[in-house]
Amino acid sequence: MWTLQAPFACPDFTLTLPQTASAAGGEPMIVHQGQPLELQPASAVTQLVSGRWHAGDGTVTVCFALPRGVTEVRV
Repeated sequence: MWTLQAPFACPDFTLTLPQTASAAGGEPMIVHQGQPLELQPASAVTQLVSGRWHAGDGTVTVCFALPRGVTEVRV
């Protein structure tokens, strides 16, 4: 799990993280103030837009509307 402390919102925040062994094959989860953000898979990194994710080569790339404050990214 990664914790982000955003001083301001960012509408198309994109982040690539290593995929953990426990989450391999699982979908990433974004949680802000206890509320999960809905993410849909993308067929390629080039297809990423806000609300989409892509896994490949041991990494997970997520693109989402990052709200101001603390957000957890679980991959």
